[in-house]
Amino acid sequence: MCPEDKQCPDGKHLNRVPPSASVSVDESPLPPGFERFELMKFAGTAAPIETPTLEVLDDLELDVRIDLGQAYMRLDDVLRLEPGAVVPLDKAAEEPVDVIVGGQVIARGEVLVLDGRYGIRVTSVAGR
Repeated sequence: MCPEDKQCPDGKHLNRVPPSASVSVDESPLPPGFERFELMKFAGTAAPIETPTLEVLDDLELDVRIDLGQAYMRLDDVLRLEPGAVVPLDKAAEEPVDVIVGGQVIARGEVLVLDGRYGIRVTSVAGR
């Protein structure tokens, strides 16, 4: 804290004014080009706060990945890959695959072919 008779550059002297103290306004003339202004008085009630909803996120696009499985291969086997090579994965064909968003498994499902394209039929959703 600053001594009573000094002004502190960091404004700590302001802490000494009790909340009930009246404040005087300097009525001295203003420099040319300046005008006085008055602060608005508020009724003392806060504006209603709107509760945010998730609807604002409805159009957000997410990168959804499907984990069919993985394989561990030695470097020399990877370097010898060529068209027609088969890489066996660690999951059986009937095992459910993971549906991943943001690095988290959000669902599981079974692989199917729909109009010539792969698809997933969701069989379970995480947390439900």
